[in-house]
Amino acid sequence: MLARVIKTIEDFERIKENWDAVYSADPHTTFFVSWPWMLGWIKAWTGFTTEEVSHDWEIVGITPDAHSPYVAFMPICTTTLKETGFALSRNLGIKTIYIGGYPWSDHTGFICQPEYVERAVPLFATHLQRHMQWDIFDIRNIFDPRCDLLLKCFNGKKYMVKEVEGYPCPYIVLPDNWETYLQQYLGASTRRSLKYDTRKIQSLSEFHITHVNAENLESQIETLLTLYQTRWGQKTEPELNRFRLLFKTCFEHNSLWLDILWDGSVAIAGFAVYLDHKIKSFTTYTIASNKKYAKWSPGAVMVGYSIRYAIENGFRIFDLGTGDEGYKYSFGSTDRRNRNIVISNESSIRLKVLMNKATSMVPGKLKSVIKTALLQK
Repeated sequence: MLARVIKTIEDFERIKENWDAVYSADPHTTFFVSWPWMLGWIKAWTGFTTEEVSHDWEIVGITPDAHSPYVAFMPICTTTLKETGFALSRNLGIKTIYIGGYPWSDHTGFICQPEYVERAVPLFATHLQRHMQWDIFDIRNIFDPRCDLLLKCFNGKKYMVKEVEGYPCPYIVLPDNWETYLQQYLGASTRRSLKYDTRKIQSLSEFHITHVNAENLESQIETLLTLYQTRWGQKTEPELNRFRLLFKTCFEHNSLWLDILWDGSVAIAGFAVYLDHKIKSFTTYTIASNKKYAKWSPGAVMVGYSIRYAIENGFRIFDLGTGDEGYKYSFGSTDRRNRNIVISNESSIRLKVLMNKATSMVPGKLKSVIKTALLQK
């Protein structure tokens, strides 16, 4: 089997059909390894830069031979940010790589046709070990049981694998109809409150709902972002552009649901959700509401409205994203957890510590000579 690297948007766009075929065959996928999301993420990741940080990415693709289609893909991203979660000096130049989708994917991972898992996953590890330079491999929010097969390839003295507690990811397996959901998933108090608050908001004389479409895409996005900033504080322009890129890219590929509840010209609440048509998953992402309507819990009304829409349109999973906020469980969700794993390249880190000590007290020109000599050891 062969590992190949995809590094340009143009090449990634050319493999869409191949990616979709692998994605469709893989039983462990989530929306956040789908082709539309990955395209939006690549655009956002490369554009989200500062003077201190640059962003790069690559897709490691696995083929059975030089003439066959890809059977597995793993996205990887890198950053020049020197500070890590470890107590290491800033000037060590520690290089961290991340599983693709970081830091905006609720669930990360890779995709692979089932019959190639046992051979493809170790080849991912071999590529990382032999063909990429890194000190830390940060696997954040991974949601894939095959991760253990990958971790087995990073043992021995050279690598240290550390797992920290993952984040709760509440979700709902949806029933066939709305009434069943109300009666069997909600407690009596939640059910009464949801019905009451929904009636109050819907009874407003100028109440209406707008659904995202090609004509109103930009205004829907900007309305949601305005609500979001009013509720949670101002965001930088790069942060806002990240949302815009992700939403627009997913909309262009029939993967975005974005509705706004209105009282005349005043937005009450908005919700952006990603649609996974393969596994029938309704994946929530960004919600915000207007505090002026707080007495009617517009956020809860928005969630209830979206759950009803998901049920009536054939979705089977309502994914509430990462985090254990109490309101998620009031809607009848159950928990599953992502995993957070850090793999450190111990030999590389030791060398950089040695370089730092050896060069800390010498002039600039001599420092570069010493570093070059150490790196050749």
